[in-house]
Amino acid sequence: MASFYSGGGFSGQNYGLNNIFPFAEVWRLEGNLRYFSSKSDNGSGQTNFSPAIKLGYQWRSTMFVESEIGFSDQKTTGINSGSNKREYLYLGLRWDFR
Repeated sequence: MASFYSGGGFSGQNYGLNNIFPFAEVWRLEGNLRYFSSKSDNGSGQTNFSPAIKLGYQWRSTMFVESEIGFSDQKTTGINSGSNKREYLYLGLRWDFR
């Protein structure tokens, strides 16, 4: 996936790569990689790089147990320059209504 936008003194791009690997009939492994970049006419900008991996188990036909671990690295340039890094872990139950 890729998207580009421009307008109003602002331009940017967003890239994403996703992959789903099903195995053992009820398990699936998902990976995603995202990169976002934007620039403004006043010289400020922002980038964000965020990979994640998710493991899911299909418990019943509409119930899933999921776990995801990810990382985000965000950098800002310009007047309010700085950086922010975070790691996260998620464990949850998903119910798909069909």
